[in-house]
Amino acid sequence: MFRRARLFQDKGNEAEARPAFQAYLDRFPNGKYARQAYARLGKLSIQGDQPEDAESAFLKLLEKKSPEEIASDPTLASAAYELAAIRIRQNRSAEALAYLDPLTSNAAFQQD
Repeated sequence: MFRRARLFQDKGNEAEARPAFQAYLDRFPNGKYARQAYARLGKLSIQGDQPEDAESAFLKLLEKKSPEEIASDPTLASAAYELAAIRIRQNRSAEALAYLDPLTSNAAFQQD
């Protein structure tokens, strides 16, 4: 199911990719590819100008993750950044900072 959704996305068929990723997540919410599916669903939702759906996917991806996990995993770090960007566009800067904090407080992000 995940591969099918990814194939739709790779071919530029976002209209089929989004429901296919969602179907995978509905069936396998903690599956092997759930992390990637949430991230891809979030990015597709941003591209489709659906920030609420993107926010939901990124929140689910970051759920129960420690700041250390977020900062050390590129998929999680990207989701935190995207979620912060959504919040900034919604004039919710204080909330945006909360999602950027794990990134900015990590030593790896403070280097050149």
